[in-house]
Amino acid sequence: MRFRLPRHILLLVSQCHSAFAQSIVVSNTAAWSSQIIAFWGAVGLGARLSTTQQVSNPFTALFGLFRIINRARTISSTLQHGGFVSLSPGFVGGAVRVHVVVICWKNRSDLIRSALRIAMTAEAVAMQRWAIVVVGRQLKGDELTQPVSIWTMCPRQAGYSTVRHKLSADLVPHIEDEDVLSLIRHPAFAIDTVANLLANLHTPATRVALVTEVASALQNTATIARHVTGWQVPDTSSPYIHTFKYTGSYATSRTLKIKSALLLYMLVHLAVAVAIGLMAAATGRGLAVWLFSTRVVISQIGGASFQGDDNLFTILAFADTQLNLETEEGNFLVAGDVLLWSMKIKQVVIVLLLNVLEIAVIAGGWVYGALQAQRFPPTGLVGHGMVWLAFCVSIMLAARAMFGLKERVTARIIGIFEVPGQQSFRQHATHTDCAFYIPAVADMDNNKYAILSLASGILSSASNDTAALLSALRILRSPSFATKVEEFVVEKCMAYIYKDDYLVSINTIPSKESQLKDLRKNKKLKKEAAVQDSEKQQQPIPPSPAPISEQTRDWKYPWKSFAVCIVLVGLSACASTTYAYVLLPRWFKMCVEILVSICAVYVSTLDRTSPLPHLQHSYMSFMVAATVVCSVWYVGVEGVA
Repeated sequence: MRFRLPRHILLLVSQCHSAFAQSIVVSNTAAWSSQIIAFWGAVGLGARLSTTQQVSNPFTALFGLFRIINRARTISSTLQHGGFVSLSPGFVGGAVRVHVVVICWKNRSDLIRSALRIAMTAEAVAMQRWAIVVVGRQLKGDELTQPVSIWTMCPRQAGYSTVRHKLSADLVPHIEDEDVLSLIRHPAFAIDTVANLLANLHTPATRVALVTEVASALQNTATIARHVTGWQVPDTSSPYIHTFKYTGSYATSRTLKIKSALLLYMLVHLAVAVAIGLMAAATGRGLAVWLFSTRVVISQIGGASFQGDDNLFTILAFADTQLNLETEEGNFLVAGDVLLWSMKIKQVVIVLLLNVLEIAVIAGGWVYGALQAQRFPPTGLVGHGMVWLAFCVSIMLAARAMFGLKERVTARIIGIFEVPGQQSFRQHATHTDCAFYIPAVADMDNNKYAILSLASGILSSASNDTAALLSALRILRSPSFATKVEEFVVEKCMAYIYKDDYLVSINTIPSKESQLKDLRKNKKLKKEAAVQDSEKQQQPIPPSPAPISEQTRDWKYPWKSFAVCIVLVGLSACASTTYAYVLLPRWFKMCVEILVSICAVYVSTLDRTSPLPHLQHSYMSFMVAATVVCSVWYVGVEGVA
């Protein structure tokens, strides 16, 4: 008896042969159709990435980590010799207040770890927004045993203060320049005497000001307290941050403490990176898109409430942070002050490893897919239409970015802002970080910076730790301190040249080593003079001028490198279109994608390093053009469902 297959099996086999014969057509159609999804995905992603100051990729995060380490090294070395460090807000930030951080340490290890925490916080929330001055006190006694950093605020005028009396809602009085001059001119002037006098002043119970109690200029400005309180709002809560509320005895004080879920965030971050790496392997194109996608996805998984520039930096910076919402009478802290504890070195290693793993996973997946990708030439309306649509959009957006770059270059830089109000003041823009040393009160040739000298002398020379911190904090919260420290930085470190309010150029900058050498020379001269004439009161010896380094630096917006990146993206759009019609080797596509990715990473990093941020429309045009060029390639990976 002959065995015969059923008819439905024969029909199934014949359909399979037909499907195999049409596999190349199906692959072509899938490749063309995927360009539509890739195109609109790239447009949406580029628009999301155009938020200025955001850490949008792992390379920019690594650069931020290196800047954190460099800043921590500068802070630790400067504070160890009794100096101050000014962390610049760029040409557009720090309009209403100066943030002052007092680091208390016992040994160099405590100082380094505390400096890392301050540098991490500044990188996360303060870039081109806040003016920060870091000062320090090496603890000499046993009153304070644990290293801690006190983050307080110094308003530019008294009306900008966000601290109020708890009962009367009045402003807390500040120390004025006249008070400082009367203290240092007193015949019985001594650092310990002044420190004890200021420490024994009455400290009232304080609270944070309400929105209706502050000036309109302050209502849209963020503070470190606003970052902390933002996480207790239900609509902006995050699974990676939890706030604990504490109330003092008889409800005289209220504090908030932050606990972070670092391990949970690391697992989510790695899971998202692995998923994106698999997508890169499945498509074989879009390297820039995948590098910039991880943080966009995480922002939708519990990261939307993070007001900082990078989620990981924010979690590490605010871990175990303690915010004082209300303080009792006699407390050396006021409402709005924040306590920051020292950071562990392994947390810096975590940032490095997490970003390196993200780069390895995504780049590895893309390389695998790019090596397996097959070219499918476009045919029909959809195929040819998407090629030329992506080309035209990329070229036009690159041209738009170039016009925006011209607008930024031709704009003048305002160096002095005249701020009217109850107490008019001038704000001097500063473009870079500066480490400087304040001469002692007796070494000053005039009393212009007396408040700075008094604060520096108390922090470095006062014998009692508690009295030194109490008195120094009173001085550091004075609006006069904000004005004088900015003027000192501009005059001594930046050496700006103005034409009215226009910043013409940056002249010469004395090095930190020359300032320290000059300070030591002045102390030596003073000791020699005291030995030669011990019977007669010796007149203060004015400091000799600090040796100025020979280099002259005229700061300019880095438009040349930005323009080169725009041109390279435009040429890459031409190369992508050529690849669709001309048979070119596989490495040609990979080189073009790597080039576009390097340009996108460089421009996004430049936005955080330049004292002037990119214009929003120019930055958006460039990022959309770069992501479109990288995503629209007529290739497909065989064997991917």
